[in-house]
Amino acid sequence: MPRGEPLPAHPGAQPHGNGAWRPLFVLVVAATFVRAGFLGRPFVADNEGTACGPLLCVVRNYLRYGPLVTGFGGIMNAGTVPPDRWVIYAHHPPLVPLLIAGFQRIAGISEWTARAIPTAAPAPAAAPVATRRASPRRASL
Repeated sequence: MPRGEPLPAHPGAQPHGNGAWRPLFVLVVAATFVRAGFLGRPFVADNEGTACGPLLCVVRNYLRYGPLVTGFGGIMNAGTVPPDRWVIYAHHPPLVPLLIAGFQRIAGISEWTARAIPTAAPAPAAAPVATRRASPRRASL
């Protein structure tokens, strides 16, 4: 290319993104609002109650014993039990139960505090995907 001629326009991403993130954003916000409508509903013997049982046992015991005492392990026992009798739940990492336990320590133990963290989680979890779609050259969060 001879000197002095302008470079051709880059066919890449637009300066403010191409808007590909908008449908994902609308979907995440809509799902969060639908889920928020059920925050105070009691846990019953359905698929949600069965799936949340182990998680909420771990949360309850984080509140009872503290995560440092349990070594961040999920304790499944009901009631106060000596450490040599603990049943450890090690199938999932402890981040979600720790967040729920922290929130319940502040706001109290109820159905809505057990559901608040999982309900709010999709929005920040989708942010890196939306950022990557909006501008693939930028580093994601």
